[in-house]
Amino acid sequence: MHQYGFILGRKFKLSVAELLSVFGEENVEIVSDVFIKSFDKPLKDMRDIQDSLGGVVKICEIFNEAVSFSALEKKILDYFRELSSGKLTFAINVYNLPPKNDNFLKKLLINVKKGLKEHEGKVRFLNKPNRNLKSVVIYEEKLDEKGTDVSVICKNGRYLIAKTVAVQDFKSYSIRDYDRPARDAKSGMLPPKLAQILINLACGANKNCTIYDPFCGSGTILMEGVLMGHKVIGSDISEKAVLDTKTNLEWLKSQFKINENFIVDVFENNAVKTMKNDLKILPDCIVAETFLGPPVTKIPDEATIKNTFNDIEEIVVKAINNFKQFLKIGSKVVLAVPFYIAQRNIFIENLPTHIANSGYKIDNLYECTKRGSLLYDREDQTVGREIFVLKLY
Repeated sequence: MHQYGFILGRKFKLSVAELLSVFGEENVEIVSDVFIKSFDKPLKDMRDIQDSLGGVVKICEIFNEAVSFSALEKKILDYFRELSSGKLTFAINVYNLPPKNDNFLKKLLINVKKGLKEHEGKVRFLNKPNRNLKSVVIYEEKLDEKGTDVSVICKNGRYLIAKTVAVQDFKSYSIRDYDRPARDAKSGMLPPKLAQILINLACGANKNCTIYDPFCGSGTILMEGVLMGHKVIGSDISEKAVLDTKTNLEWLKSQFKINENFIVDVFENNAVKTMKNDLKILPDCIVAETFLGPPVTKIPDEATIKNTFNDIEEIVVKAINNFKQFLKIGSKVVLAVPFYIAQRNIFIENLPTHIANSGYKIDNLYECTKRGSLLYDREDQTVGREIFVLKLY
């Protein structure tokens, strides 16, 4: 068996749900913020795997283990000695460390550096004592390519030792988010990483889906779908949104190597009125972020919330009923809908009941809410996204 550790991003539950959808639930352990999965064969194309997982910060290959601190130190020393005899820049990260071990990482770093004193060439570690190295530094220093970023995963009194084989390409995400020519803050800006998670929740292990986004906005889901190798169809009730999406997809083609055939169609239409004949090919799944309501800087009054959520609820219910005409039984619809972030979060209260009455089952995601959803939010925002995975039955 070949074991890998997937270091999870900020939204832990969503990251786990994404990985379970892509890799399945067999031979899986979740240790703190690490998703450990065993495979029969070694994984290939690690860069492609990392680039397609929005909720994963880095991927590590577990290659050894130790049962004591001294054994751990020796095995890491042996690994680095075999790796290089010249200049060595390294980092060590520790996950799931038991309480009252504040100096564990600092001691390990210093001892390993001292143990390499006979090393030919300068030896240094990039960690600040007691802190794991940020993924941005790992990426910029290319430690994943050199094999010199080592992670220690504490598990049941043992130490799993892993080398980083891929790390999140933060520059590419930033380019796709901020450098695309058409961005519209008023219609909401879905982060590319979240778009990838939504797509993976819909497509799972299928690497050749046809995805339809009937609320395409400026095209984030379509852009990420194309980059992940899926075929995409998009529509929106707004003429401007359709033009923005087309502009962004043309820009994407010029910036990234993508297959022209992946972009099936983008057209103007109302999601509740789209007919089967409007689609050039039928989708395998639907992935969308609905209208999030008007932009706000603080939580609106009760009457405004009620009116906004009633309007969104009506659109969502009509849309998912309309989707049934061109979806196969068992097809998934992944939706991100708004909620207001408060001491007691405010949701579109009756949406799960309407979903069930429309012939869909809500998949219970990893450690989901009582509504079957998972939440994506930020501390500096008023509006968050509630994510549902629906299955047509």
